[in-house]
Amino acid sequence: MRLLAHPAEAGWYNGAIVRQRIWHHLVPFAAPIVRRMPWKYRRAILRVIHPTFLMGVGAVCLNPANQVLLLKHRFLNEAYAWGLPSGNIERGETPEQGIRREVYEETGFTLERVIPVHVDSDLRLVEVFFLARVDGHAPRLQLDEVTEWAWCDPATVTLPMRSSHQAALRQAVGLLPALGPHLP
Repeated sequence: MRLLAHPAEAGWYNGAIVRQRIWHHLVPFAAPIVRRMPWKYRRAILRVIHPTFLMGVGAVCLNPANQVLLLKHRFLNEAYAWGLPSGNIERGETPEQGIRREVYEETGFTLERVIPVHVDSDLRLVEVFFLARVDGHAPRLQLDEVTEWAWCDPATVTLPMRSSHQAALRQAVGLLPALGPHLP
């Protein structure tokens, strides 16, 4: 006897519905066991059943000379302390609103127009990266988060960065010739 039909047979098109159906059949057997588990194991099971994640944003900020702004973040490991202006979006923000706020908080720059260029994710973090133009040359740093800044040639950056930031930078550099005058 099959408890669950194949998703195509049952008309299930959403992975969440499949998880709910499986969980529905397991609850009578699992509940007494789960109740006796230590909290850390119950929490791990809940994370599998109800996945959550953080939404991050980052920006490849270019100055009029087409140099990219890199920041050295205070709380990151020295192996990848440098990176693009970035952060997590707040509840109710869109990614575009989040990157405008983050760039302004970290550098004092206001972004007029942003173009999404890259999405990166791992188990718990989804990051959306944008390409943007800034008019200033010297950022006003938020010193409690950022310690240094540098304008670098985007094609030859050698500073240690997280792999998601490197991938976004490579993607943005690849788009520059195609965007031409339409660059923000």
